Formats: sequence, C-alpha cells, structure tokens
Amino acid sequence: MKKLQLEKIKFEKLKSFLDLVEIRTKAASVFPFFVGTLYAITRYHMFNLANALLMFFSLLMIDMATTTGNHYMDYKKAVLKEGFHYDAHNPISKALYTEEHAKAVIIALVSGATFLGVILAVQTDWIVLWIGMFSFLVGLLYSFGPVPISRTPLGEAVSGFFMGIVIVGLSTYIHIVPLGIVTYKLTLNEAVIFLNWREIINIVVVGLPMMFLISNIMLANNTCDMAEDEINKRMTLPILIGEQQATKLYLWAVYGAYASIVLGIMIDALPPIQVASLATFPVVRAKSWEFVEHPVKSNTFILAVKNFVLFSSIYILGFLLYAVQQIL
Repeated sequence: MKKLQLEKIKFEKLKSFLDLVEIRTKAASVFPFFVGTLYAITRYHMFNLANALLMFFSLLMIDMATTTGNHYMDYKKAVLKEGFHYDAHNPISKALYTEEHAKAVIIALVSGATFLGVILAVQTDWIVLWIGMFSFLVGLLYSFGPVPISRTPLGEAVSGFFMGIVIVGLSTYIHIVPLGIVTYKLTLNEAVIFLNWREIINIVVVGLPMMFLISNIMLANNTCDMAEDEINKRMTLPILIGEQQATKLYLWAVYGAYASIVLGIMIDALPPIQVASLATFPVVRAKSWEFVEHPVKSNTFILAVKNFVLFSSIYILGFLLYAVQQIL
C-alpha cells in the first residue's frame, strides 16, 4: 500500500513538472532541430552525433526554462486572477508548483543548458558560442526583465526568428563547421568575418516555413488571450493592431510558409521532392480559416499547433525521403 502511494506521489510530481515546462509544446523547438540536422545530412553529407546530442538537450532545457519563466512571470504580474490564462493554464496558480519551486526549476534548467552549450562550443567554434550566448540572452529577456519580450508586440517575430531560423541554422552549422561557411580572423586590431552568402541564404530559406508557422502559434495564442492580456497589461501584437488585422496576418504567415517552399525549390535550396510539402496546404488553409473565424483559446487555438505539426512532419519526411533517394 505504501509502495503504491509512493509511486502515485512520484507520478504526480512528474506530471506537475511536465505541466510546468509544457513538454507537449516542445515540438516548436524539436522539429526545427530535426530540419536543420537532416539538411546538414542531405545537402552537405555531414553529421556529428555528439554535437547533435549536445545541442538537442541544451535546446530542450532552454525551451523548458523559457516556458517555466513565462508561467512564473504571468503569475507574478497577473492582475486578473481568473480565466483560462490564469486558472487553467498556469501550473503555479493551480498549486502544482510554488514560486520557489518554479525558480529552482529555472535555475537548474538554465545551468544544465549552459553547461552543455559550453561543451558544444568547445567542440565546434566561437561562432556557435556567440550565437548560443545571444540566443540564451534573448531567451531570458523573452520571459524576464521589467518588460519581457513575450508581453510586447515583438513576441511573435522574436520567437519565430529564433525558433525557426536560428535553430535550423545552428543545428545545420554544428555539423558543417569544417566546410568553412563562416570563418573569422581575430587580431589585436581587427576582427574579420568571412561568409558564404549563398549557403547562408539557402539555410535561412529552409528555416522560413518553420519561422512563419511558429510565429503563428504565438499569434494565435495572443489573439485568443486579448481580453485577459489587456487587463494584465500585456501589450501584445494583437492588442496593438486589433483582432481583425491579427487574423489577417495569421493567414498571410500561412501563405508565406508555402511561398518559402516554392522559393527554396526554385533557388535549389530545397530538393524538388519537397514539393510534397505543398500537399498539406489545403488542410492547413482550411484549419487556418476555421481559427480566423472563431479564435477561441479552449477550442480553435490548437489548430495553429496542429498546422505546425502537420506541415513539419511532411517537411521532415521530405528530407528523409531525399536521404533515401541519395543512398539508392
């Protein structure tokens, strides 16, 4: 009996932790990581398992720390003490975790991510270190500070750029450092960086669809939360431009994701087999219109996540099929 009670307590603690870090939302960082990794394999035929594992776990820890920080700051700064964003969505308000527990989790995750990130930088180069440090700083500012980025109109752009472009780029670069796509020369008097612009542009284009659809997840979230955010003094993008313009922007971002695929194939950044990703457009477009017509957190917000997962799954499958094609 005592053993069953102990197991139940352990299960509840684990469930509370997973709720606090919102493990179910980590696809937004994991999928771009796999896109970048597969791009390194299929385009440059290079792969480093140790670097991939180091980045994967460091990335996951930073994402979990950012999510926990969002919950912590939302709880601390909340004016409205009821509603979905406070009662149903915040684990701290549901007494699953105390403020002190949340801070301890953030410190532990940030420490672990920093440790792994430093090892990764030592195994690669200074470029990885500087990009990692800057991304880490932005991650902290996203959730903390006098005015966290997540509470401003820049939230969508920042999250989309870093989780779409930067993660894809960095998860590609850690495998191809020896190719010298980015090189630098440091002396006492000058610092010179040499860039292979064609390859950098290719990598950016590969990350563009992820950027648009990740931004849309936050845009959908903020559109649904407009009433509560206004009371809680969160000056998000939908509050700034209004619900009508926010939903229009949401649709344009969907179109931008698919236009990026066409552009990528045209400039040879993406293999022709990625035309298969375009097959998801009718489904994604229909779900997008469903959200636009009824933007409700408890009902249609999940459609933005489903769109991202559907598109990303086929996008990744396209790279996998291209890899098999190369082998055969």
